[in-house]
Amino acid sequence: MIEKQTATFLRFAKITLLLTYSVIIAGAVVRATGSGMGCPDWPKCFGQYIPPTSVEQLPEKYLKMHLSGEMTFNVFQTYTEYINRLMGALLGISVFVLLLLSIKFLKTNRAVFWLTLFSFLLIGFQGWLGAKVVSSNLAAAKITTHMVVALLILALFIYIIQFVKRANENTHPFLQKLKPLLWLTVILTVAQTLMGTQVREQVDEIAKRIDNRDLWSGEFGLWFYVHRSFSILVLALNALVFYRIKKSELNNTAICNASFVVMCFIATEILTGITLNYFAVPAYLQPVHLLLASCIFGYQSKMVFLR
Repeated sequence: MIEKQTATFLRFAKITLLLTYSVIIAGAVVRATGSGMGCPDWPKCFGQYIPPTSVEQLPEKYLKMHLSGEMTFNVFQTYTEYINRLMGALLGISVFVLLLLSIKFLKTNRAVFWLTLFSFLLIGFQGWLGAKVVSSNLAAAKITTHMVVALLILALFIYIIQFVKRANENTHPFLQKLKPLLWLTVILTVAQTLMGTQVREQVDEIAKRIDNRDLWSGEFGLWFYVHRSFSILVLALNALVFYRIKKSELNNTAICNASFVVMCFIATEILTGITLNYFAVPAYLQPVHLLLASCIFGYQSKMVFLR
């Protein structure tokens, strides 16, 4: 039975994990709506902690920039980016509380404290990187790095949760044999997600040239076709993992259920990809597509970290 303090830590770690997903969704909405420069400065927004709601409320510096055409004030984009930043700040507070809760493990399992401290520092680095993304006017390489760090943070929180939960669990022999294949699914998903960011960058460039979304799919380049074809490999490898688990003594266990969920997410992910391609890249589906990829990665990471 898990003691009360450990149960509290695990509960808060799960809340922090959900907040991490929320920040990823918020970031995806920011990008899908073109709101990345909705706040042209950082950490404030138009030099204020609470951004303006109309052009008339802009500080003189930004009003001149708006009137001269150097920047355009759009209240929807401003508050979309502002909410994204608030979500990031809330995540930072959550991780700080988690760090305080982890101090109790210094006497019993100090690795938990050091892992939590690393996650706290990584969140700080992610915040700094977000500032660099803004100051670089949304440089593609920095946006991709921002996504990679987000996945790393996800994996770290999942590992911390599994590390604490499995402290007194025995290692399952078949699961250990399956680990190389499980790690391969994670690597392929990360590669597929990174290719997706390249496709997204292509879409951003196309959007600057062509207003009509119906014409966008005809402009997709090599990355799109590689990304699309690679999904077949991702599906096939995860289907193999599911098949092997179902045929083993791990059938009807937590890892079997997780593998089934991964298959459902991948199927839905492929359907959203098809819809994006053939139905004029609807903006509302772009965050969903990224969220599904993050969920696939999360469940695969959980499977890797199980014993």
